Amino acid sequence: MPTEAKWYKEEKTIAHFIYQGKWTWEEYYEGTYALYDLMKEVENNVDIIVEYAEGSHQPQGNAFVHWKNTSEKAPPNRGIMVIVGNAITSAMTNLSNKLSGNSWTQDGYHYAKTVDAAEEHIHQYRATEDEQSS
Repeated sequence: MPTEAKWYKEEKTIAHFIYQGKWTWEEYYEGTYALYDLMKEVENNVDIIVEYAEGSHQPQGNAFVHWKNTSEKAPPNRGIMVIVGNAITSAMTNLSNKLSGNSWTQDGYHYAKTVDAAEEHIHQYRATEDEQSS
C-alpha cells in the first residue's frame, strides 16, 4: 500500500505515517483515517512523523484542500507533526504553516531531514514543553 500508518515505537506516543511510490488522494484519506484510528487507541498526546519516502509522488490536485479536510477531523490528542523529506517538502511545510496559521496542527508543522532527526525534534519539543509547564 502506498500509504502506511503505524506506531513508531511500542510506547504509542509517536505515530509514523509513510508515503511510498505513487499514491492517490483516496489512498491518502484511507491512510490518514487509519492513522487517526491508531491515535484513538490511546488517551495521551500522539506526535506524528510523516515520511515522504524516496520516490514518493504526490497526486495532482490542491493538496492544501485535502490536508485541511483531514486535519479538521483529527482526534483531539494530536500532538505536533514533523514532516520528513527533501527541500521541496521543507518548502511545502513552511507554506502550510503560513496558509493554515498553525490551525491544522498543534504549533504548526515541523520539518526534519531524516526520521531519526524527526524523533529527536519531538523529544526536544516535549522536553521544552515539560519545562515550561513546571
